[in-house]
Amino acid sequence: MNATDEVYALEGSPASYGLHAGVLGPIETLAQSVSAMAPSTSASLTIPLVFALAGNATWFVYLLATAATLLVGFCVSRFARLSASPGSLYTYVASTLPPFCGVTAAWGLLLAYLATGASVAGGALYYTNLFALEFFHRTPPELPTLALVCGVAGIVVWRDVKLSAEVMLWIELVSVGLVVIVLAVLLFRFGLHLDLDQFRLRNVPLSALGPALVLAMFSFVGFESATTLGGEAREPLRTIPRAVLQCAILAGIFFMLCSYSEVLGFRGEQGKISDAASPLHLLATRAGVSPLGVGIDFGAMISMFACVLACTTAAARVLMRMAHSALLPAVFGRANRRHGTPGLPLPCRPDSCSRRPLRWLCAASPARICTTGWDRSLSSAFSLHTPWWPLRCPSLGARWASTPTWLPPPASSPSPFSF
Repeated sequence: MNATDEVYALEGSPASYGLHAGVLGPIETLAQSVSAMAPSTSASLTIPLVFALAGNATWFVYLLATAATLLVGFCVSRFARLSASPGSLYTYVASTLPPFCGVTAAWGLLLAYLATGASVAGGALYYTNLFALEFFHRTPPELPTLALVCGVAGIVVWRDVKLSAEVMLWIELVSVGLVVIVLAVLLFRFGLHLDLDQFRLRNVPLSALGPALVLAMFSFVGFESATTLGGEAREPLRTIPRAVLQCAILAGIFFMLCSYSEVLGFRGEQGKISDAASPLHLLATRAGVSPLGVGIDFGAMISMFACVLACTTAAARVLMRMAHSALLPAVFGRANRRHGTPGLPLPCRPDSCSRRPLRWLCAASPARICTTGWDRSLSSAFSLHTPWWPLRCPSLGARWASTPTWLPPPASSPSPFSF
């Protein structure tokens, strides 16, 4: 056994964080990663943005994004076979590289989950306003609606992690299922033939593929979040690596199918897919199943709620792991004895949901939040680059793994940036 294996042996069996060990099966663990990605919302919001840049190469851009995600997922899965804890990528980086890299990964990962949760909460508000205008001809107050979304998510996550995982699982099954039905009906109506313009990448400038690839990578943000369930998954050293790779493969296939079908469905239409407020709703109407379009919009709304659940679940466990490493006060590392979850729901904690961010969120247009993706872009920048770059070279960790002293020493008054 080499030095790196000795360090990981300490994390091979999850330490007792007060969480309920072994309560989540493979399906619930996979649901965590899928819900954090919110695939049905990407089909409605992200794919049109990629089309605006890549045009007929939209499906090809998602193919490249899937390949890139699989490469990263392979590196993550190798670490997940050796270590299981609530710390996710932070634990992998801190186990092999100097403390500075571990601290950077921890704060970057935490900010990524918080930014993603804030972004999709705004998206849930956007779709809530759409439904309210369509059926009640008025919109609900923004701040109470956001507080309700975050509050319910926090209560569910605090109450029972298995309940949270099952809720996320059924939400994603329903929303993704509705999208697949509409796309299947659309393809059947157009006939089973190849769209040669898309396969030949007609009128696609090579300079547009780079920016389009960056946007496409946003759709995969959160696929690694199953690694935060290392203390609660059943057989985590086997379940979590499979969940990470399965999520990347299934999501990539889904995104390529959606991008190909949406571009084909809008062929010959006066408007562009990038100009539609709800492209899947319009495609459902064109396919003759307009009631499913309303269902898809509703599915996108509850899918964003599931994403808030997933981000809250992941961020609360990263906070717990950081508190156990003395990067945060010990209060963040406490678990509820009855429910076996982190002590307080994350959205209810004063440091994670203050009045000023909510005021900023309400001041901005919900449509702008969803379409420009500034919040999701920020989360992608941190989640794609900060925690993962050390994982691309696992051999670098051997030189720092001679002794298991990679965790910061306990301190009476830990500083957020103490090493």
